Amino acid sequence: MRTKFCHHCQTVKPLDDFYNHRRTPDGKTSQCKVCMTSYRTSSSVVARSRVTKKENYIRNRARVLTKRKEYVKISAAKIAAYLRTPDGKAAIARANRRQYEKNKTAHNERSREHARANVAMHRAYKHSYKSKKRSAFVEAVDVAEVYERDMGLCQICGLPVGPGEFHLDHRIPISRGGKHSMLNTQTSHATCNLRKNDKLPSECAHLWLRG
Repeated sequence: MRTKFCHHCQTVKPLDDFYNHRRTPDGKTSQCKVCMTSYRTSSSVVARSRVTKKENYIRNRARVLTKRKEYVKISAAKIAAYLRTPDGKAAIARANRRQYEKNKTAHNERSREHARANVAMHRAYKHSYKSKKRSAFVEAVDVAEVYERDMGLCQICGLPVGPGEFHLDHRIPISRGGKHSMLNTQTSHATCNLRKNDKLPSECAHLWLRG
């Protein structure tokens, strides 16, 4: 078995423990694989590598972006086919997650502003999302139309409820087989909705004042 002396760990090892290197007389590196891996993964080398890569990107940014646009233009069909595969969808999800983590604060603030400016739309989305999660039948429910249909009255206690204070309650709860539809939704106070919880109309007659 042919061996070689590692100049870093000062140990004689088999040639298979060394990487190939075409510029050396014996075709192998001067350090063994273990020593080279330890050096490449050290914190100082990794930090220098990141700085170097960033400097190279900044210096060649225009050329890199131009080549990237050319590649995307030439390989549009190939890229689209890849993005439809499971690996492509996973790559998109990872990219979206990185983008979200990078701009998390600004993204959350924009979402809150949109929710405050579109209360009815936001509530309709939340209810549809919850229903979809439970695999219930989902129909487009207009929250404002439900409120107008019920004349601004809580359909559980019968008392008025403000336009920005009501909850959208399901007569037959989703967890009990109810549907997310205009016929199965009604206006209610937040407290009445929480007291009703997942009960059927026949199980909460003491709360159910309006048929």
